[in-house]
Amino acid sequence: MGTRAPLEKALPAASRFLSRFVYTTTYTVSYAIVFPTILIAMCIPTNNAVVHGFIDGARAASEKADQLKTRGLAPPLADLTPPLPS
Repeated sequence: MGTRAPLEKALPAASRFLSRFVYTTTYTVSYAIVFPTILIAMCIPTNNAVVHGFIDGARAASEKADQLKTRGLAPPLADLTPPLPS
């Protein structure tokens, strides 16, 4: 019975350590990614061709995703690529 008591005390401590480690790591990584991204995004002028291209691309991707969702992700009816010669 003497070995069970230290194990019962060590397990919650290890669990708290692991939980805190995972939380701190994910928080740090997300902050390290989001902050520089927002900083760079705020530095880009809003009325230029690059920004309009991003907006148009995002809109096209959103429309394509909506089409795929309504279609039920069914495969295309016909494959338009020509067969390879054998």
